[in-house]
Parts: sequence; C-alpha cells; structure tokens
Amino acid sequence: MNHITPTQGIENLRTLYAVMTGVPDRYINLNTWRGQSNSADDARLIECKTAACAVGWACVYPPFKEQGLSFSTRFGEPHLDLPGRNMVLGFHAAAEFFGISHAAALSLFIKRLGRYDAMKMDGTGRGVALPDRLRVMRRIRRYLATHDHITWARNEDLALQEGSPA
Repeated sequence: MNHITPTQGIENLRTLYAVMTGVPDRYINLNTWRGQSNSADDARLIECKTAACAVGWACVYPPFKEQGLSFSTRFGEPHLDLPGRNMVLGFHAAAEFFGISHAAALSLFIKRLGRYDAMKMDGTGRGVALPDRLRVMRRIRRYLATHDHITWARNEDLALQEGSPA
C-alpha cells in the first residue's frame, strides 16, 4: 500500500461520487458508519444490503481497499493504514484517503440539517428532504467544483443527472 497523494485523494473522491450513484437511496444512512451494527463485516454489508454512510460504503469498494481503506470491526469505524505511520481512524481516515481536510470530511460525510443542504425546493416554495445518497453526492460535487477539481459545466451536468440544483 502506498502513500496517498493529494491528486489520488481527489480521484478517490470522484470515484466515491460514481460509486454512490449505484447504491440505492435506502442503503445510505449518514447517521452511521454501518447499519445496525458497526461490527458488521464487509460481506454482510454487501449481501444483506445493510445501510451505511458513504465512507462505510467506500470501505468495501475493492479499489479503495487495495489502497488501504477498510473498516475496523475492532474500533467500529473506518481505518487507513499508511506506511511509516500509525493507523488513522474515522473521519481522519476519510480526510487522509480523500485528500481533504478533517473539517471538509465532516462537512461532506456527516448528517447535518442545514436548510439548503438537507432540502430541495419542490416548486411551491416548500423544502423537501433529500435522501442521504443525494445529499452526500451533492456535497461531493459541490466540493469538487468549488475547489476546481471539476469544471462548473461538469458540475451543472452532474446536478442535472442528480435532479439537484447546481
């Protein structure tokens, strides 16, 4: 396993966005690393369709596992082994793996109830809660666009595919 460069981290974040497009809404829950029990193993998460947050799903994605990201049932959270360093856990592991700050990892991956983050307008001026999958995808997309990792045109294209405002 190699040290993850900032460029690779951002590529991992782009890949996570793509991975999230294939996970049904009902299997994304930003309140937990992994479903009912953070001790669930990878096979159970995949086969039983246990709900998990985006980072929980990242931990079972084979290319990410090859880079050292996995889920520690011992500690009940994601971990990342890096050469010459101790194990990095939780949101610190996500930050390191995706090449972002710890604060950015928190803002992308935790459940929060910001008005514009958690809602979309339904055409009548009322807010409608976004499913967690779309919420995290929107956050990742906006992060990538704001930090010049995707073009604004690409941001708008992805937003249309999500059915979200750019």
